[in-house]
Amino acid sequence: MMAGALASPAWALDTTLENVVINDKDGGSVTFPRVEFTGTNLAQDELAKLFAEATPADEKKALFAKLKADKIAIPKAVVTNKNSTITVSGIAAGAVGDGKVGHAELAGIDGAGKTDEGGPVTIKSGPVVLDGADLSALLAANPGGLRFSRFSWTNLAITAPDKDTPATAAGGNLYTINLGALTADATFDGSIPLKGAMSIKGLSVQPPTAAVAGQQLKAAGYDKLELALDFGSTYDPATKTLTLDNLTINGANAGSLQLKSTFGGVDKAAFAGGGNERTLALLQGTISGVELGYVDAGLAAKLIGLFAQQQGKQPAALQAETVAMARQVVPLLLAGAPNAQAIGDAVARFVAQPTSISVALKPKAGPIGFVDLVGIKDPATFFAKVDADVKSASPALPGAAAPAPSPASPSVASAAPPATAAPAAPRRLTGLDAWNALVGNTIAGKNSDGDPLFEFYLKNGTVKQLDDDETATGKWSVKGGKVCFEFPDDDEETCYSVTVEGNIATFTDDDGSGKRYEILAGNPKRL
Repeated sequence: MMAGALASPAWALDTTLENVVINDKDGGSVTFPRVEFTGTNLAQDELAKLFAEATPADEKKALFAKLKADKIAIPKAVVTNKNSTITVSGIAAGAVGDGKVGHAELAGIDGAGKTDEGGPVTIKSGPVVLDGADLSALLAANPGGLRFSRFSWTNLAITAPDKDTPATAAGGNLYTINLGALTADATFDGSIPLKGAMSIKGLSVQPPTAAVAGQQLKAAGYDKLELALDFGSTYDPATKTLTLDNLTINGANAGSLQLKSTFGGVDKAAFAGGGNERTLALLQGTISGVELGYVDAGLAAKLIGLFAQQQGKQPAALQAETVAMARQVVPLLLAGAPNAQAIGDAVARFVAQPTSISVALKPKAGPIGFVDLVGIKDPATFFAKVDADVKSASPALPGAAAPAPSPASPSVASAAPPATAAPAAPRRLTGLDAWNALVGNTIAGKNSDGDPLFEFYLKNGTVKQLDDDETATGKWSVKGGKVCFEFPDDDEETCYSVTVEGNIATFTDDDGSGKRYEILAGNPKRL
């Protein structure tokens, strides 16, 4: 037994602190009934100093930097101030050492209090998890901050009063905010972020019915905002290229907005330098292109209705006026763009029948510096340096500009007798154009067992499915040029690239496997 004890690491101590209380200068406190350290290298008096108010800040920082532990467990922490009490349960951290934490989590948060005006506030939360955390930069007071490999937060609910709405108002005066899930993943090389991804699901904000925000939402046809977000970026230090691979915001019964962009000349100092270094590094960057796309799922019609009501007009009349204005005013605003009229027509088509619209911006003579962009003061200068391409999947309007004749088709050919034309090949649609062709229609095919499968895609982001003789209702969203589906029984959403040729739709998954379906007009299965 003695030999075994001598062979154990000298710092492998198990220590418990009881009834630890940390007070702040404003009268608040944090109480830990019990803090358990397993396999730590600090003695009990050193651990106590970590929580003692009298310990100088520099000494605390040095102790945190020195701390090692196999596990730290805090069953409960109670945070109080003059207005609230919040209980955090199930706090744990593992593999602690050298300013790093392999895994940290808390099981839940439950709190209640009041604002300075006396209104009630509540917060409840499910688990929060952090993996691969590196706090060494924070402890050393170096730029870079917290680094981690994965973070997740689920089932957050907050209520708080609107100070400008009385509690006696119809429906009360409480805002309700919910978050289904937030996840973030990151890959670092030292302090340099190489890859980043974030997803937000089930975010909703519901203002009080009587509040100004509630009235504005109601006028637009909504009682709350329901949003989802997906983000992905990549950084290559060797080429100094930062790519915004995807930024997609989906709104329930509203639409989907997607953004992609590529930036060059972004030095590592933009992420790891001091404040001035970061600013200078960003200013030296360039932009190579921007792609912006929007798929409508009801927002356009609601906005037209709202503006028509505000102006005392019929929605159809205001829509017609806006279409005419787009065809006339947009080309004037884009003075200097050779395709200004075509852009105006694309915008007008979208306003007339909102489906999808995309905008692509690309510099004419190589990447443009951020500083140069800031110096552009008028559209003519901008379009002298940037090519713009705007496309809409909406049908053409009467009197729209016709495509210019191809240089390869000389005008004298019109004098020759017309030859018998071959049937035109079906136009191949991809991305947003392909998906827009499916919205409002049904696909028909077979499931993996060979049984009949039908899916009807509603404009509001709902998908109705008939699989053999079973029905299901799910959600669709557009993310980074792909269409993603999620049904109640799914563990996670599934995304596909979609192409349409004639009456055939092809869905291709991330592994490159594709399935073909027939497109049926409307909702013939009454799903």
